[in-house]
Amino acid sequence: MSVDLVRKRFAEQGLLREADRPLKIHATVINTSHRKHRGQGRLPVDASEILQLYASHQFGTYRLESVHLSKFSGPTDLSGYYGHEALVHLP
Repeated sequence: MSVDLVRKRFAEQGLLREADRPLKIHATVINTSHRKHRGQGRLPVDASEILQLYASHQFGTYRLESVHLSKFSGPTDLSGYYGHEALVHLP
């Protein structure tokens, strides 16, 4: 599966405003929203050493069954996650 297939599914469901705009897909690996120091707010994470250590490592592949589109504003659910605006199933 490629980003092109995800883009196609988004377009089929009317979820793209500009079909020719680049589609940027990301995954949150480390959520720092709960990593705070007393009174100083969110603490950043520098993973550059870890990335260098595993730069040549192949972690494998994972087949996505669906993609949830989230709106990062407004209320969250009971688990603290934003609700999804749309759900796109992939073949």
